[in-house]
Amino acid sequence: MITRFRVNNFKNLLNVEWRPVGVNLLIGPNNSGKTNLCQAIRMLAFSCTNPLDEAASIVLGENWNISNVYVSANTIELDADMCFSEGVQEFRFAYQLQLAVEREMPTGKQNLKVLKETLRVSDGNETDQLLIENSSGTAKILVEKPLLKDDKGCHYLETQVPRDATALSKLFDAEANRRALLFKQHFGPCFYFNLIPRALRSPKVVGKFPLISPDGENFSKFLFTIHNEQPRLERQIIEALKLVESKADLFNFYSPDPEFILFLIEDRSGNRFSAQSMSDGTLRFLALCCLIVLMDNVNQQGRPFPLVIFEEPENGLYVGHLKPLFNKLDFNHANAQCIFTSHSPYFIDLFDSHLEGVHVLKPGVPSSMLVKPDPEKTTRLLHEMPLGEMHYRELLA
Repeated sequence: MITRFRVNNFKNLLNVEWRPVGVNLLIGPNNSGKTNLCQAIRMLAFSCTNPLDEAASIVLGENWNISNVYVSANTIELDADMCFSEGVQEFRFAYQLQLAVEREMPTGKQNLKVLKETLRVSDGNETDQLLIENSSGTAKILVEKPLLKDDKGCHYLETQVPRDATALSKLFDAEANRRALLFKQHFGPCFYFNLIPRALRSPKVVGKFPLISPDGENFSKFLFTIHNEQPRLERQIIEALKLVESKADLFNFYSPDPEFILFLIEDRSGNRFSAQSMSDGTLRFLALCCLIVLMDNVNQQGRPFPLVIFEEPENGLYVGHLKPLFNKLDFNHANAQCIFTSHSPYFIDLFDSHLEGVHVLKPGVPSSMLVKPDPEKTTRLLHEMPLGEMHYRELLA
């Protein structure tokens, strides 16, 4: 999981440092930077596997307004410390990326180039080792396999890397770059969800996304895959859905051609209900059931699940249904980590036992400020009012 994240000169965030835990909640007014902080994390994660401009397009949808408009600095800094266990061994990584921002005229498009990049690792014995050092495209990379038959040590390879991509994104040799690829495997596939009912209703077979896509457009394809490949998991999803739709008994599918899949919920009497006839809240709840049940199963098997970010999951939902669903998540698992954003006081109330992960973003110019509420003060106030009420009265920051 990420233990420390720092971002500088990204949108409305200047030199903001955050220490997330297993389950995290970001709250604050509109335009305070909750989504921007999540985008900064995603930007660093996607740069592990994609060219920088492509990573910006995936995360932001554009290549304009990446840096803070109120300062003249032409660099962006993204740092992440991460720890996780692989078998019995614990790894601690520190990844730092400094980007040059080059503005095209007259369009104003911002092109990103690597200025500096470093990746370091330490094991349980606190042995610190440099894996990658990249300065403006001139990279030094640790080779972990012997170059010659009688070699027993590691070697550094000096090479040139295109400045529009990180050196980490160019590594693929599982033997030569084992630990660097281990970091990329855990941090790179960062999942983000801002589920939209219109997209969830789409029958189109789209994308190569391994899970539900960020807006949910490939939801029918995802459910169809679960139906065919993981029937036990499908049964768990249906049982979770019964919190909202008690008549749900099984999923059914109709595929008029390879480009379309229609999914239907069927009750015990054989009556079928399509996604078009379901309420927005039921669809969003079903998608959350899928994600949370899947995360719970992965954690129980002891396998790491990538960082998952949920934007305002309570939208359109009765919060009373969310509590038993969220109770399924085991945030004590060493490699599990979630980030939620919210405005709802009732959803915020669900985190009264996870105060260590609650942070408030306060808007400001030129930068928003990230504040961690005082845990002792918050615990005392919980005897007088719920957590959501504290946020409403601005008592948390």
